[in-house]
Amino acid sequence: RARLLPQPTKVAAARERTLKPLGRPNGLDPQRVVVNTQEVICPGNMLIIKNADRLNIGVQVLERIRLYEVPYMRARDPHELRMAHEAESLVLTSILMLRSSLTREESRSELREDFPDMDNINWLKWIRVRPDGEQLLVDTLDIPIDRYPVRPKREKLPHPAWQAAKRQVANVAAGGTLIQDIESE
Repeated sequence: RARLLPQPTKVAAARERTLKPLGRPNGLDPQRVVVNTQEVICPGNMLIIKNADRLNIGVQVLERIRLYEVPYMRARDPHELRMAHEAESLVLTSILMLRSSLTREESRSELREDFPDMDNINWLKWIRVRPDGEQLLVDTLDIPIDRYPVRPKREKLPHPAWQAAKRQVANVAAGGTLIQDIESE
């Protein structure tokens, strides 16, 4: 079996890229990049209840953070160097999370205002992220459902969370409270 040896030019480039924040004493604090990223992905209307417009805006803001903040982070010591790399990873995984959410056009494990149904006709799929040259491609892969002993019906169903929300809104509109609706269930 042939043994792969490290290529010195690739090793040198990886080392330079990895240590670059240490040579930038006046750069951005990695914690600032983390907070900016969290401000995009953590609000309930981005993390829990989603729609394409907000997801697209979130991806755009995160791409700006990736392009205009991440390359300028500083590290004063090895601890901050670790934090800079964690911040960069957070930005990348956040972009991929929102792009994956945009790809799934249904409500299932997440709630989409623009696609409120669980769609077992078109969306028994896995979301897949894979390298495509220098980019990461987000696409789908059909779940091989025929291999499973228990198979969901091929149908669209209202998501239970949206049904519960409609009941609560109707109860409040009729003069009740959210507590009454919860107590009666």
